Amino acid sequence: MSKKYVLLGELQPGMMVADDVFSDSGQLILATNSILTDSAIYKLECHKLFDIPISDQPILNVEDTESYYSKMRKTPEFREFRGEYFKEVNEIKASLQNIMDNKDVSYSDLVDGTLALRPPNSTSYHMFDLLHNIRELDDLTFTHSVNVGIICSIMGSWLDLAIDDIRVLTLCGLLHDIGKLTIPPEILLKPGKLTSEEYEIMKNHTTNGYTILLDKDLDPRVKNAAFMHHERCNGTGYPLKLTGSKISSFAKIVSIADVYDAMTATRVYREPICPFSVIETFEFGLDIYDPRYLMTFLENISESYLHNNVKLNDGEVAEIVYINKQNLSRPMVKTKDNFIDLAQNPKLRIVSLV
Repeated sequence: MSKKYVLLGELQPGMMVADDVFSDSGQLILATNSILTDSAIYKLECHKLFDIPISDQPILNVEDTESYYSKMRKTPEFREFRGEYFKEVNEIKASLQNIMDNKDVSYSDLVDGTLALRPPNSTSYHMFDLLHNIRELDDLTFTHSVNVGIICSIMGSWLDLAIDDIRVLTLCGLLHDIGKLTIPPEILLKPGKLTSEEYEIMKNHTTNGYTILLDKDLDPRVKNAAFMHHERCNGTGYPLKLTGSKISSFAKIVSIADVYDAMTATRVYREPICPFSVIETFEFGLDIYDPRYLMTFLENISESYLHNNVKLNDGEVAEIVYINKQNLSRPMVKTKDNFIDLAQNPKLRIVSLV
C-alpha cells in the first residue's frame, strides 16, 4: 500500500492511516488501516504530532456521529476548560510522582485545582457535558485520575455530603490509581486484553497504592479507596473479595466513578462507549455496587441527557424527552414523526449522542 505524509492541519475524516501512529512516549494512538474521524483527528491534535502517514486510497465517506462533540469543542467555554483541565492533569502527574518519591505534596491544593475546573454557575450536568467532550484522549492514568476526582466531587454534591467530605471524596478519586505507577508500562499501556498473568500483575495496583499512601498524612478513607476501589459488594472484586459493609463507603463511590469514566473513555481499540450502554451495564449490576450510591448516580446522569439528540440503531435521530425511572437506559424519545418509548421497543436502542 502506497502512502504519503499529511500535515496535521490537512487531515480529513475518511482518510486511512497507513502505519501505526505512536505518541512521543511510545503509546499507540491509531493502528494501521484506521479510518480517520473527527474524534481521531482531535486525538492526534492533542498529542501535538506533526504529520501522519496516510494511504493513497480515495477518501471514504464517514458518517458524522461526533457532531455532539464537535459542536461543544468549538465553544470558547470548552477551549478554556480544556486548557485548565490539562494544567490540572500536569499537576496530578507531578504530585503522584512526588508522592512516590516521598516528597511534600499539598493535597489541599490538588483538591482546590480539581474543584476549580467547574465553571462558575454551571450545573453538575453541564460539567458532565464538558467531560464527555474531552473523551477523545486515551485514558491515561493521569487524565483518568482527574476525571474520577471530578466525578466524585459531583457525586458528593448529589449525595448531599458536607463540603469537607466532598473534598476528601474528591481526593479519593484523584489518588485512587496511584498504585498503577508501579505497574510495568508494557502492561499498563497494552492496547488490548491482558493475559491472565498480566491481569494478576495489574491487580497489584490496589495493594501497591495502599502501601504507597499508608504512611502519608491523609484521611484513612483516601487510603481505603486506593485499596478497595475494585472490591464489589457481591464479593467478586479484589484484592480481598470483600462484601457489602466491609467495603469503605467512599471506595464504593469511587468504584462507580472509576468504571463510568473507563467505559466512556476512548481506547486505542475502540471509540467511547455510548453513555446509555454504560447505564444499561450498571443497571444489571445492582448486586455489584451499593444501590444507594449507584441509583443516585444513574438517576442523575441519565437526567443530564434529557433533551439531548441521540442516534438509534436503526439510523434515526431522536430527542430524549422523558427518562423512564424504572429503565433508565431506555428513555422515551421523539423522532421527526412520532414518540418512541424505548422501554417498550427492545429492538431499538441508543447508539450515540449527536
